Amino acid sequence: MADEGVYGLEPEEPESGDGGGVTPSGGAEQGGETGGGTGGGAAGGSSMGSAARGRPGSVAPGARIEAGGLLDDFDEDADFSDPGEGSPARKPGGGAPGRGVYGQTDDPELTGNWPPLVTDASVVAVLGSPKVLGIAGGVLLVTAVVVTAVTNTSARALIPPLITLYEGIVHTGTGVVAAIVAARFAERRVNRLDLIAARMLVLVSLFLSIQHLNIPIPLKIEEHLLAAGAYYVGVLVLFRLPKWETGLIAGTHFILWVLMMIGSLMYEVNKATPAGGGG
Repeated sequence: MADEGVYGLEPEEPESGDGGGVTPSGGAEQGGETGGGTGGGAAGGSSMGSAARGRPGSVAPGARIEAGGLLDDFDEDADFSDPGEGSPARKPGGGAPGRGVYGQTDDPELTGNWPPLVTDASVVAVLGSPKVLGIAGGVLLVTAVVVTAVTNTSARALIPPLITLYEGIVHTGTGVVAAIVAARFAERRVNRLDLIAARMLVLVSLFLSIQHLNIPIPLKIEEHLLAAGAYYVGVLVLFRLPKWETGLIAGTHFILWVLMMIGSLMYEVNKATPAGGGG
């Protein structure tokens, strides 16, 4: 037949002893007996007969494929809620891995990816070192003490200069705290605390030097405004951060400064108020 020649198949011979039963090649046998068999029937019978004899490339009817199932090794008790160690977990909020709503994070390990508060661009060679800035801040603080002593009109000449010295030291510390708090809100990593402290010493001393000037203007608020402006410009120049982050540092430092002033005022009011007593 044509199909047998193309595929190189041999015609199937019915096996003896079948008793006329139906065989895989029965379609071909019936076609031969009745004379109405077609080439398709012969080809089908040939291929099925080949499968019955175990020839490659064909499957016998009713045979079972012994390949393993896709779900044979599936663990019914597997927990897929944990993404695993190699997969970054996402917290509620849909942000970056490890971040919650508003981009905040409470994982100390993730803060290492934050940009530093003291950037390399803000460190000026030689002049920007902690030692040089510390010396400059010390000179400015002494200048502020001298200016306070010269412009002082109090009967106790030593008290105001000592207060200025005290404020310079204390508010350098509050400035460092303000920088740390601002860095947290700005998502920056706190680094170079020595350099931050030296910068704050310069800024606070500059503020005090201008604040205690006796400018001949009727209003006494101009010294405070000039001092605040010089402080803000100093933060902008020394830290070289975006304006809103500069405002965070200056605003936080101002709040801490005011809180300490309120405490001092409350102490003075309590001291000046005479204690009530019977007479």
